[in-house]
Amino acid sequence: MPPTKKTPRPKALTAAHNRLMKRLGASLEDAAPSTLGHGNAVTIVCACANTSPLNLARTLKQLGVNGISFQGCVFRSVTKLGFDIDQDDIPDSPDTTLSEVVDAIEDAPAQEQS
Repeated sequence: MPPTKKTPRPKALTAAHNRLMKRLGASLEDAAPSTLGHGNAVTIVCACANTSPLNLARTLKQLGVNGISFQGCVFRSVTKLGFDIDQDDIPDSPDTTLSEVVDAIEDAPAQEQS
């Protein structure tokens, strides 16, 4: 398998992503959850799609979201919070609804501590 190319992220996106991670991390300090959970999944999916939870029934195509970039954003967000998921398990087709992505990631298990 060839190495994956790292695509540069715009600084505004990186700053927004860092703010999101800070907010999510604060909610995880008190207890170590065994899965990502619905609330965190909704927050990640909406942030990566740059939309609100009111649009969970909309497809990536309807929202004008690039599936590959979106999938990468969701993957990085989930793994940075300490949960385990395969990037290929995150739907990225134009006909995928945000709700389907939430369903796919909300049960991501916590990464094993070494």
